[in-house]
Amino acid sequence: MRIRLVAEAIMPGKPRNRRVEPTPTMMKLVEICEREMDRRVGRDATFELRQAARAAFAVELLCKAEEEDQTEGTEVTHARQRAEPKGRPE
Repeated sequence: MRIRLVAEAIMPGKPRNRRVEPTPTMMKLVEICEREMDRRVGRDATFELRQAARAAFAVELLCKAEEEDQTEGTEVTHARQRAEPKGRPE
Protein backbone atom coordinates (compact mmCIF):
# COMPACT_ATOMS: atom_id res chain seq x y z
CA MET A 1 0.00 0.00 0.00
CA ARG A 2 1.41 3.33 -1.03
CA ILE A 3 0.51 6.79 0.22
CA ARG A 4 0.60 9.58 -2.31
CA LEU A 5 1.00 13.17 -1.23
CA VAL A 6 -1.38 15.30 -3.24
CA ALA A 7 -1.16 18.56 -1.32
CA GLU A 8 1.19 19.77 1.33
CA ALA A 9 -0.25 21.69 4.26
CA ILE A 10 2.08 24.44 5.36
CA MET A 11 1.75 25.06 9.05
CA PRO A 12 2.21 28.65 10.03
CA GLY A 13 5.22 29.32 12.16
CA LYS A 14 5.35 31.69 15.02
CA PRO A 15 2.58 34.31 14.74
CA ARG A 16 3.95 37.57 13.47
CA ASN A 17 3.48 40.78 15.33
CA ARG A 18 1.40 43.19 13.35
CA ARG A 19 3.16 46.50 13.19
CA VAL A 20 0.88 49.45 13.67
CA GLU A 21 1.79 52.90 12.47
CA PRO A 22 2.06 55.08 15.57
CA THR A 23 -0.52 57.83 15.72
CA PRO A 24 0.04 61.15 17.52
CA THR A 25 -2.30 59.99 20.30
CA MET A 26 -0.33 56.77 20.68
CA MET A 27 2.93 58.72 20.92
CA LYS A 28 1.45 60.97 23.63
CA LEU A 29 0.38 57.89 25.57
CA VAL A 30 3.91 56.49 25.31
CA GLU A 31 5.31 59.77 26.66
CA ILE A 32 2.83 59.74 29.56
CA CYS A 33 3.69 56.11 30.31
CA GLU A 34 7.43 56.86 30.27
CA ARG A 35 6.98 59.78 32.67
CA GLU A 36 5.00 57.51 34.98
CA MET A 37 7.76 54.87 34.79
CA ASP A 38 10.37 57.53 35.67
CA ARG A 39 8.25 58.49 38.66
CA ARG A 40 7.65 54.90 39.80
CA VAL A 41 11.01 53.19 39.24
CA GLY A 42 13.40 55.99 38.25
CA ARG A 43 15.44 56.58 35.12
CA ASP A 44 18.24 54.26 36.23
CA ALA A 45 16.00 51.19 36.58
CA THR A 46 16.86 48.06 34.63
CA PHE A 47 15.02 47.10 31.46
CA GLU A 48 13.26 44.25 33.27
CA LEU A 49 12.14 46.48 36.12
CA ARG A 50 10.78 49.10 33.71
CA GLN A 51 8.95 46.41 31.70
CA ALA A 52 7.37 45.00 34.86
CA ALA A 53 6.31 48.52 35.89
CA ARG A 54 4.85 49.15 32.42
CA ALA A 55 2.85 45.92 32.62
CA ALA A 56 1.54 46.80 36.09
CA PHE A 57 0.61 50.28 34.87
CA ALA A 58 -1.24 48.83 31.86
CA VAL A 59 -3.18 46.48 34.15
CA GLU A 60 -4.13 49.39 36.40
CA LEU A 61 -5.34 51.39 33.39
CA LEU A 62 -7.40 48.50 32.04
CA CYS A 63 -8.97 47.81 35.44
CA LYS A 64 -9.89 51.49 35.83
CA ALA A 65 -11.40 51.56 32.33
CA GLU A 66 -13.36 48.38 33.12
CA GLU A 67 -14.72 49.92 36.33
CA GLU A 68 -15.83 53.02 34.43
CA ASP A 69 -17.47 50.89 31.72
CA GLN A 70 -19.33 48.87 34.32
CA THR A 71 -20.48 51.99 36.15
CA GLU A 72 -21.56 53.61 32.90
CA GLY A 73 -23.32 50.42 31.79
CA THR A 74 -25.14 50.16 35.12
CA GLU A 75 -26.31 53.77 34.86
CA VAL A 76 -27.61 53.18 31.33
CA THR A 77 -29.41 50.00 32.42
CA HIS A 78 -31.05 51.80 35.35
CA ALA A 79 -32.14 54.66 33.07
CA ARG A 80 -33.68 52.18 30.62
CA GLN A 81 -35.48 50.36 33.43
CA ARG A 82 -36.90 53.65 34.72
CA ALA A 83 -38.07 54.54 31.22
CA GLU A 84 -39.82 51.22 30.60
CA PRO A 85 -43.48 51.00 31.62
CA LYS A 86 -44.30 48.82 34.60
CA GLY A 87 -46.17 45.59 34.12
CA ARG A 88 -46.47 43.28 31.16
CA PRO A 89 -47.64 44.39 27.72
CA GLU A 90 -50.99 42.92 26.73
